[in-house]
Amino acid sequence: FQFRGQWGIFRKVGQITIATEAAQNGDPSLLLVKTEARTVGFVKALFPLVLQGNALLDTSKGRIIENRVTDEGRSNERDANTRFDFDSGLMLHVDNLRPDRTKDRPLPYGTPLDYGSAILQIRGWDLEPNREYPLFIASNGKFYLIEMKAKGIDSLNTKFGDIDAYRVEPVSAFPLSRIFREGGKMAVWISKDSRRIPLRLDVKTSIGTASMRLESFDLNGDAVVAASQ
Repeated sequence: FQFRGQWGIFRKVGQITIATEAAQNGDPSLLLVKTEARTVGFVKALFPLVLQGNALLDTSKGRIIENRVTDEGRSNERDANTRFDFDSGLMLHVDNLRPDRTKDRPLPYGTPLDYGSAILQIRGWDLEPNREYPLFIASNGKFYLIEMKAKGIDSLNTKFGDIDAYRVEPVSAFPLSRIFREGGKMAVWISKDSRRIPLRLDVKTSIGTASMRLESFDLNGDAVVAASQ
């Protein structure tokens, strides 16, 4: 899935890609989820950013096994590896640039996901209006429990035509991330058909609305990620 990043009146400030490929060990239940976000155009000159994530996803249990994130942003470089040891119940987080942030933490739940894998996870939900679903996010050595709810069905005007889509929004988050602490709101739209395509994601903040709009996609079969147990 390739998205165009939009901010307010600026129609193209970034490019976001979420892609999967087979795991190198040949295990059919594992996928490598590759996420890349980069600024483009004039915004790139002001805020150069290339954020890359590589997560090994166990599709049979709906959780990632390990994740590496690098960020080549001008003011916030990052290079961190996180491994989830479910036998010991520990998250092993190694910050390669800031060793003081390296730490082991107990896993508060058994189905962690990164943000890219979470988008894929939502595709696997049996979406129904007014139904709630949990997301367990592990990001930068921290954990978040986010309760998502299918709020309704909207008709979206997309580059692929008018498509009916489920609107899914967070109704609670613990602990509150920066976006929610500052009164922000978020919504993601998933097509109301068997393909379950992520068409759009909006994040509203006090300084404007950031949006991801789907520009192109390539589905390899009809498989979707298993729902978390």
